[in-house]
Amino acid sequence: MASFHFLVGQNVRILSLNVNGFRSAVKHGLWDLIVEQCIDVACFQEIKGTLDPSQHSEYILSEFVGAISPISNQFGVGTMADQSIQLLTTNLEKQQNAFRGRLIGGQLENGVEMWNVYAPTIMANEIEDACIPFWKTLLECSERWVEKPCIICGDFNLIGSPLDIHPSLLKSRKKTIETQYYLYNQLLAQGWIDCWRQCHSDSRRYTYWSKQPKHLRTDNRGLRLDYVLCSPSLQSSIVKANIIEVDSKISDHASVVVEFNFPNSNEALH
Repeated sequence: MASFHFLVGQNVRILSLNVNGFRSAVKHGLWDLIVEQCIDVACFQEIKGTLDPSQHSEYILSEFVGAISPISNQFGVGTMADQSIQLLTTNLEKQQNAFRGRLIGGQLENGVEMWNVYAPTIMANEIEDACIPFWKTLLECSERWVEKPCIICGDFNLIGSPLDIHPSLLKSRKKTIETQYYLYNQLLAQGWIDCWRQCHSDSRRYTYWSKQPKHLRTDNRGLRLDYVLCSPSLQSSIVKANIIEVDSKISDHASVVVEFNFPNSNEALH
């Protein structure tokens, strides 16, 4: 099988995907997607367990870091790569037993930091108790990270703008939509770049379709809940960004794939 190791100066393809169960996604063809898209770094959300090296030793992504949810078979995030990753943690990691969200960081060999996020679903009756505490802490962290060569990706469980939701679904989200717009714009105000939106400024593409009613996915009435953001120092490194739909047996989300061409030295990243 082909190998896709990278050094600084080469193009790097990063994938973010809520797999809704890592083992199930592998069973239904996750690795075909990884190989087809020539992925160097994969950030998975809702892994619902652990990433076991024995499960993927024959594939191209052999190094990983992960955060397991304290709630059995729920949430959890994991990042895999074709190179060594240095584990990074924050104060949020110490607090997140109180949250339904998860966060894990990994520093790549070229010095770029990758932060993999699964944010709690924003429910009207739980905004203050479950959602705002997570986002407040995350925004405190992201304000520091934005000054470095850094990428934040994952399932943010929020809609960034009217372009990120099918108009027919607006009514069902009216109680939380302003909160979602606000949180997304807080990230942009810090300086973060929405990689996919930079490449597709006026497009409507979605990364999630509710399972009920069943025809929402076939009708393409969905939401863009999954993001890859980069700090300003990496903005010029963005080559292209795409939303890649996957078989519904793999996930009820689509994957976001962003290709970067990083500078030719560690110094250039800072």
